[in-house]
Amino acid sequence: MKIRAKVATLIATLFATLGVTAIFVASYVLMPSFAALEHTEADVAMRRIQFALDRTFAQLELSAGSWGNWTDAWRFAQDHNQTFITEQITLAGLKQLNVSTLIFTDLSGRFIAGAALDLQTDRSLDLDLAVRQTLPQDFPWRGNLEAGRPAHGFLQTNRGILLLAAGPVLDGFAHGPPRGMVIMGRVISPQEVAAIGAQAQAHVSMLPSSNSRGANRQVETERFIQVYHAYDDIYGHPILTLRVDVPREITQRGYAAVYYAFAYLMIAAVMIVVLLVILLNRTVLNPLARVTRHAVAIGEGADPTTRLDFKGTDEIAVLAREFDRMVEHVVRLAYSDSLTGLPNREQAHRHLRAALADSQPGRLLALMYIDLDNFKRINDTLGHSIGDEVLITATERLRKALRSGGERSPDELSIARSGTLARLGGDEFMVVLTGIGSSDDAARVAERLIAALHEPMQLSRHTIVITPSIGIAIAPTDGTDAGLLLRHADLAMYFCKRRAPGIYAFFDASMNEGVLQRYTIESKLRGALERGELSLHYQPQINMRTGDVTGMEALLRWTHPELGSVPPAEFIPIAEATGLIVPIGEWVLRTACQQAKKWHDEGLASPRIAVNVAAPQFAMHNFAAQVATILTETGLTSTLLELEITESMLMLEEARAARVLGELHTIGVSIAIDDFGTGYSNFQRLRRMAIDRLKLDRSFIRDLGSDSGDRAIAAAILAMARALEVEVIAEGVESFAQFRFLQEHQCAHCQGFLLSRALPAGEARLLLERAREKFEGSPTQRLRRLSRAEG
Repeated sequence: MKIRAKVATLIATLFATLGVTAIFVASYVLMPSFAALEHTEADVAMRRIQFALDRTFAQLELSAGSWGNWTDAWRFAQDHNQTFITEQITLAGLKQLNVSTLIFTDLSGRFIAGAALDLQTDRSLDLDLAVRQTLPQDFPWRGNLEAGRPAHGFLQTNRGILLLAAGPVLDGFAHGPPRGMVIMGRVISPQEVAAIGAQAQAHVSMLPSSNSRGANRQVETERFIQVYHAYDDIYGHPILTLRVDVPREITQRGYAAVYYAFAYLMIAAVMIVVLLVILLNRTVLNPLARVTRHAVAIGEGADPTTRLDFKGTDEIAVLAREFDRMVEHVVRLAYSDSLTGLPNREQAHRHLRAALADSQPGRLLALMYIDLDNFKRINDTLGHSIGDEVLITATERLRKALRSGGERSPDELSIARSGTLARLGGDEFMVVLTGIGSSDDAARVAERLIAALHEPMQLSRHTIVITPSIGIAIAPTDGTDAGLLLRHADLAMYFCKRRAPGIYAFFDASMNEGVLQRYTIESKLRGALERGELSLHYQPQINMRTGDVTGMEALLRWTHPELGSVPPAEFIPIAEATGLIVPIGEWVLRTACQQAKKWHDEGLASPRIAVNVAAPQFAMHNFAAQVATILTETGLTSTLLELEITESMLMLEEARAARVLGELHTIGVSIAIDDFGTGYSNFQRLRRMAIDRLKLDRSFIRDLGSDSGDRAIAAAILAMARALEVEVIAEGVESFAQFRFLQEHQCAHCQGFLLSRALPAGEARLLLERAREKFEGSPTQRLRRLSRAEG
C-alpha cells in the first residue's frame, strides 16, 4: 500500500475512531450521567415528600400535645366534665384544628370523649375508631398511655387511611403522671395528598399497599422517573405506597444537546480533514514520494551518486540530504567493520564461499575461528573504550602475524591477502588459509597468532594480557559448505574454551556428539519434573565422636525412560545453564522438607536435613522468603533445615550474600559452605558471614592416606575451623584410614561411602531405625556395624 493510501486510511480510521468515540462517550458516559442525575432528582423529590409528610405528622402531634398539656383537659381527664365535652369537643373545634377525629382516653384505654368530622362536607363522620368504647387490646400505643410518650403513624379505618397522632394528658406544665391520651387523626384524601405534593413541589400519587418496604424503588418510563415508597401502619403492616413522578427533562434536553454537538463536531472534523489532506499533499506526500522514487531507483541499480539536492530546512529536506550522505557512507561501510577496518561478517562469508569455490584439488583450506578470552570482563570492569582499544590492537597484531615479509623464515606460512582476516562481531575474528598442504600448516599459524596476542598490550591507561581460543576446521575434511565449516570451527573454539583457554583445537566429529548429547539431555530434562522422573536420595552424616547419625543430605537423582539413570554431573550443570534448576531446586527443597517432617513425626528425625542450593536459586530476590514459605507449608521446624551453598556464590556479590545469609539465619536455617577449599574464599571473609559449617571438599580427603600435602592442608583447615568455632563436615570419606585421620584432627562430622551411599527414602528410613538402636562400643565399631547393615 502506497503512503497516500496509508494516509487516507489513517485519516479515515481517525475519523471513524472519533465518531465511534463520540458515540461511545455519549452512550456510555453522558447518557448514563443524565439518567443518574434524574434518578438523584427523583430521590430528592421523594425525600421532600417524606419531609412534607413528616411535617404534617409533626403538626398533628403538636396539636395533640397542646391539647394534652392543657389544664382543662387535665381536669377533664379526671372528672369527665360534660361541659368540657359540649364546649370543646365539637365539630367546629375539629374543623378549626383541621382534623377528622379527636378522642380522649383514660389510662386503661377507655374512651372518655370523642368526635369525628368529614372535613369535605363539615358533617359528622361515622368513623369506626371514634365510635368505639375503648382502644383495641392489641393497639400498639397502649404502652404510651402510662409512659406518657407521644406517637404518630398511619391507621386503616372504614373511612380510609388516617394520619394519626397522640399525646399524653398532662397538668399544663408538662408534668405527669399522665391521666390519659389525646388522639387526633386526619383522613388522607386526594386533596391531602395534593397538599403534601405541593409542599414538596412534586407530583405525588397514593397507591394501594405493596409488599415492598423501606427503601425507594425507582422505575424508568419513557417520560418519567417514578419513585415508589411503601409505608406501614402503626401495627407494622403495609398500608399505602406513595409514587412521585419526575419528568425526564434532563435526558430529553441532554440528548438534544449531544446530537447537536455531535453534528457540529462531525462537520468541523470533515473540514479539518479536507484542509489536512491538502496540506499533507503539498508539504509532505509529494516531496516524500520523490525521496521514495529515488531510493527505489538506487535499490534497483541506479547510480548511487545521483543526488536529490533538496533545498530548505524542513524535515523532509533534511531527510533527503541525510539520505544522500547515508548512501555514500553505506557504500563505504556495507562490507567493512567500522572499528577495525576489517571485512565484516557478510563480507567474510562471501570471501569464504569464494575461497571454497576456488580451492584447488589436492590442497586444503583451513578456517580459524578466533575468540578473545574474558573479553566481556574487560568491557565490564574497564569500560567499552578500553575494550575497543583491545580490539584495535588485536587486529593490528593479527594482521602483522599474517603478513608476508622478509622477517618470516621460509618454512613459515605467510598470507598476503587482507580478505583472509575478518571480524565476525564482538571479540570474534575469522582467518581463512587457502592452498595449505596439511593441518600442520594451520597449527603453526595458530601458534603464531596465539603468541602474537599473548604479548602484553600497552593501552592508554592499562596494561592488559589476553589469550585467544582458536577453533580450526579443515576443508574438505570437515565440510565443503561455508555455513557448515564455520559452525564446525566455532564448535572447536567452544571446546577450547571449556578445556583450557589460550589454546587451539581442530574440529573432531566427537564434538558434534558432545553437543548432541548436551542437547538431548536438555530437551529430555524439560518436563522431567512434571513427568515425575526426578527423585531424592539421602546420604547420612555422622558425628565422628559418637558415631550417631546427625544429618541427611538430600541428593537429586534423574531416571529417564530412555536415557536411564543420568549422572548428576551431567544434567545439573545443564539445568543451571538453562534456568531449569530454579523450579527443580524449589521442588527439591520442598520434597526434602516434607520427608524430614515425615521422619520427625515417625520419631526417626535426624537433627537436620541438608539441601544443596544452586547459584540461580541463591540469586533470586525472594529466596529467603521462598524458604520460609516452604517451611511453613511443610510444617518442618526451621532449625532442622541446613542449606549448602558454594564459595563462589558468596564471592560473586559479597554484600548481597551476607544480607541473604542473615535473613536465612533470622528464619532459623543453618548454612554450610559446600566444596570448601576449592574456591578463593578465606576464613577472615567467612567469619564476617553467618556460616555454621564448612564441608571439606572430597579432593582433600581422597589422598589423605598417601599425599602428605593433602594431609597438611586438611589438618590446617580443621585447625583454623576449630579456632573460629566452625564445625567441619568431611565429604567423600571412603576408608577407615581417612576416618581415623579426621578423628585425630577433631573433625566434627563426615559422610561418604564408608558409612553409606545415597539411599532412596525407604532405605534411608531403615538406616535411621538401625541408628536409633542402642549399641555399646566405640564410634568406629558403631560405624562398622551401620555400614555392614547398610551393605
